[in-house]
Amino acid sequence: MDNRWGVPPEEATAIMDLDHIIYNENGVLSEIGAIDYNSYGFKLEENSIIGLGAFQCKIYGKIPDSIGNLRRLEQLQLEDNRIQSIPDSIGNLKRLQHLNLNHNELSSIPESIGELQTLKELDLGWNKLKTLPHSIGQLRKLEKMNLYKNKIKVLPDSFWQLKTLESLTLSFNF
Repeated sequence: MDNRWGVPPEEATAIMDLDHIIYNENGVLSEIGAIDYNSYGFKLEENSIIGLGAFQCKIYGKIPDSIGNLRRLEQLQLEDNRIQSIPDSIGNLKRLQHLNLNHNELSSIPESIGELQTLKELDLGWNKLKTLPHSIGQLRKLEKMNLYKNKIKVLPDSFWQLKTLESLTLSFNF
């Protein structure tokens, strides 16, 4: 396996799995300086991947299970794709602070999302969500949540345990 980035093997596996889904002009996912809305690639710090972004990359279906190998990941931006599901292994991303899955085709979120104890921002707007998992109430550091343009009619009882939540967008849920 090509590990030209010098990251741990399990992180290289995750990147190579995504590489089968996303290609840039060189045919591989590239390292970038910062994750923003006009790029795709990953951000390294001390030979570990701390940021991963893929904006409008036509990712279809399921994110690979190996995403859970990126244990030092702090920021995951997969906005404006056609992602239909995220794996349970998302719960392994214990350092994740920002998760953006806006503008996808998600109809559910795994219970393992509740294991993301450092998560501060969660953007699930413009999806097909009808419910949120009960474990959402375990996100003790969550400050900002976007649920704009989904199909959510009722929030789980555990939602009221989000004591640090400062911003919530629920508009256009029918």
